[in-house]
Amino acid sequence: MHYFAWEIACKPINAGGLRIRDLHMHNQALLGKQVWALQTQDFFWACIMKSRYFPASDFLHARCRTTASKVWKIFFKMQPLIAVGIKWKIGNGRDINLWSDSWIPGHQVSTNPWPQPLNCSLVHVADIIDHTLHIWKHDIIFQWWPPDIATK
Repeated sequence: MHYFAWEIACKPINAGGLRIRDLHMHNQALLGKQVWALQTQDFFWACIMKSRYFPASDFLHARCRTTASKVWKIFFKMQPLIAVGIKWKIGNGRDINLWSDSWIPGHQVSTNPWPQPLNCSLVHVADIIDHTLHIWKHDIIFQWWPPDIATK
């Protein structure tokens, strides 16, 4: 009997594999779809989960208590993966926190090297948008962010 690596078995047949699904990746994809539904849909089960586990925030800012259900603990483990893949659509910017949400392209909040400055009253992305001209307030952006981030 011949054995070979699982990575090879998961490759397509034309690439020398057996086209077997990587069950871990498949499970993550399916869980990710459920977490997306939890965040964006008003299904009955999603409303219950929201009211129980993050009534005043969103999924990315939710916590996991030791008394949480098994389903919630599984969803909660998906937080880092979802955080990497989720991006904000700016719109008017009123719902997006400048300092804790991942809204800058190519920049993850988890790698944010600066906290909100004490003397800074800016809280939301809306604070750095000129709503009459529909442009960014570049002077404010360059005042509070390093040039490599401010130019994104």
